[in-house]
This record gives sequence, structure tokens and C-alpha cells, in this order.
Amino acid sequence: YSANKDQIAVSPDIVFEIKLILHELAHHFQTSREGSEEFDKKYDEYTKTHGYIDNPYEVEARELEMKWWPEFEQLLKTKLEASGIG
Repeated sequence: YSANKDQIAVSPDIVFEIKLILHELAHHFQTSREGSEEFDKKYDEYTKTHGYIDNPYEVEARELEMKWWPEFEQLLKTKLEASGIG
């Protein structure tokens, strides 16, 4: 961010980083729903039986990440435009 130029620089990796945050937030919701111990137990079990990519928790987290991203992206654009930045 540069106050002098009224600019904000966005790293090309920012989309990846935001999607990662959304993905990890999905895991937080899963943990809240299942309880920490149960989540950890099932996560490890699912990884052993299904592999990381097909672990149902990972599948759900990727689905939520993709579902939430467009809405988050639109909210971010709206906020930036309203502030005169976007």
C-alpha cells in the first residue's frame, strides 16, 4: 500500500493465499462440528483409507473454498470500489 499514490499492490499469490484461508476456515468449521478429538481421529483415518486428496474432510474443504471464493471476491471488489481504491 502506498498512501502517497493511493495504491494498493496485490501479490499474484494473494488469490491462492485467500483461498487457503477459506480452505482452513472450512477445517475450523469441521472441527467445531465434530469436536477436536473426533475430527483428528477421523481425519487421520480418512487419510489412511482414502488418501489426502480423497479425504472427505479435504473434499468438503475444497468444495467450501470454491463455493465461498466468488462471494468473497465480489465483497472484496465492492469494498475496494466503495473506498475509491478499486
